[in-house]
Amino acid sequence: MARFIIEYSDRETIIVQLCERAAGLNISPEELIKRFVDAGMDNGDQSPSIATDSLDNFFVKNGTLNAVTE
Repeated sequence: MARFIIEYSDRETIIVQLCERAAGLNISPEELIKRFVDAGMDNGDQSPSIATDSLDNFFVKNGTLNAVTE
Protein backbone atom coordinates (compact mmCIF):
# COMPACT_ATOMS: atom_id res chain seq x y z
CA MET A 1 0.00 0.00 0.00
CA ALA A 2 1.37 3.40 -0.97
CA ARG A 3 1.58 6.14 1.64
CA PHE A 4 2.06 9.87 1.25
CA ILE A 5 3.05 12.19 4.06
CA ILE A 6 1.88 15.80 4.08
CA GLU A 7 3.48 18.14 6.58
CA TYR A 8 2.27 21.55 7.68
CA SER A 9 3.77 24.03 10.09
CA ASP A 10 2.06 24.13 13.48
CA ARG A 11 1.21 27.77 12.74
CA GLU A 12 -0.80 26.99 9.59
CA THR A 13 -4.54 27.20 10.08
CA ILE A 14 -5.32 24.56 7.45
CA ILE A 15 -4.85 21.84 10.06
CA VAL A 16 -7.77 23.08 12.17
CA GLN A 17 -9.86 23.80 9.07
CA LEU A 18 -9.28 20.30 7.70
CA CYS A 19 -10.17 18.64 11.01
CA GLU A 20 -13.30 20.78 11.41
CA ARG A 21 -14.49 20.06 7.86
CA ALA A 22 -13.89 16.32 8.33
CA ALA A 23 -15.73 16.32 11.66
CA GLY A 24 -18.65 18.11 10.02
CA LEU A 25 -18.85 15.29 7.48
CA ASN A 26 -18.38 12.60 10.18
CA ILE A 27 -15.24 11.29 8.48
CA SER A 28 -11.55 11.25 9.38
CA PRO A 29 -9.20 13.96 8.13
CA GLU A 30 -7.42 11.25 6.12
CA GLU A 31 -10.66 10.31 4.35
CA LEU A 32 -11.31 13.97 3.55
CA ILE A 33 -7.83 14.28 2.06
CA LYS A 34 -8.51 11.19 -0.09
CA ARG A 35 -11.73 12.83 -1.31
CA PHE A 36 -9.84 16.00 -2.22
CA VAL A 37 -7.23 14.00 -4.15
CA ASP A 38 -9.92 11.97 -5.95
CA ALA A 39 -11.74 15.15 -6.97
CA GLY A 40 -8.49 16.73 -8.14
CA MET A 41 -7.62 13.70 -10.27
CA ASP A 42 -10.99 13.67 -12.09
CA ASN A 43 -10.24 13.74 -15.81
CA GLY A 44 -13.79 14.65 -16.79
CA ASP A 45 -14.38 11.36 -18.63
CA GLN A 46 -18.13 11.03 -19.04
CA SER A 47 -18.03 8.05 -21.42
CA PRO A 48 -20.12 4.96 -20.61
CA SER A 49 -18.60 2.37 -18.30
CA ILE A 50 -17.17 -0.81 -19.81
CA ALA A 51 -19.29 -3.83 -18.87
CA THR A 52 -17.50 -6.91 -17.51
CA ASP A 53 -18.24 -10.28 -15.91
CA SER A 54 -17.25 -9.37 -12.33
CA LEU A 55 -17.05 -6.35 -10.06
CA ASP A 56 -13.27 -6.65 -9.80
CA ASN A 57 -12.89 -6.72 -13.59
CA PHE A 58 -15.29 -3.78 -13.84
CA PHE A 59 -13.03 -1.68 -11.61
CA VAL A 60 -9.93 -2.75 -13.57
CA LYS A 61 -11.45 -2.09 -17.01
CA ASN A 62 -12.80 1.30 -15.95
CA GLY A 63 -9.51 2.51 -14.44
CA THR A 64 -10.28 2.35 -10.72
CA LEU A 65 -8.02 -0.60 -9.81
CA ASN A 66 -4.85 -2.11 -11.25
CA ALA A 67 -5.06 -5.66 -12.54
CA VAL A 68 -3.79 -8.37 -10.20
CA THR A 69 -0.51 -9.83 -11.42
CA GLU A 70 0.44 -13.32 -10.38
